[in-house]
Amino acid sequence: MKNRKTISLLLLLIFVIIGSFFAYQYLSNKEQAIPDLPIENVKTPTAKITEEAFNISFKDSEQQVKKLSDFKGKPIVLNFWASWCPPCREEMPIFQETVNQGIDVQFILVNQTDGYRETKEKAQQFMTEENLTMPIYFDETSDSMIKYKLTALPTTIFIDAEGKIVQKVYGGLTETSFNQYLKEIL
Repeated sequence: MKNRKTISLLLLLIFVIIGSFFAYQYLSNKEQAIPDLPIENVKTPTAKITEEAFNISFKDSEQQVKKLSDFKGKPIVLNFWASWCPPCREEMPIFQETVNQGIDVQFILVNQTDGYRETKEKAQQFMTEENLTMPIYFDETSDSMIKYKLTALPTTIFIDAEGKIVQKVYGGLTETSFNQYLKEIL
């Protein structure tokens, strides 16, 4: 009888934990854009980027410190990524194709370089192997993750020329969803 009561309590505890996990996932995903939805069904933020957010810093491949504010004045596709991340790897050719077309938008691809799981060498090797010629930047201090409260990779933020965040997308982009969001900042 005592074993049955213990097993029942353990099962109840497991169901509570699992239920809490799914409730958390449901509630946290309510704010996330689902890339395959038609653009009119996606709630877009309208706030301007604060100066603090524009002052995130990262390094280019020559170790020169850059700030997002250095790129003000043009539409920006700000992408946070890592080479170990499958959705990040899948969306990079979409960005490269847009760069190759000469569309007037700045791609700021910020690699989340922690020095362990992700290194500059791994990121650059990925870019070389995939024939990607876009400039990449490295956040070795987690400055961007903290200021943008990143919870997932990839995260892509579409910013218009006035500095307004038009869309923030958690997870990988499809070609269709990317083009829809891109049109909003051009």
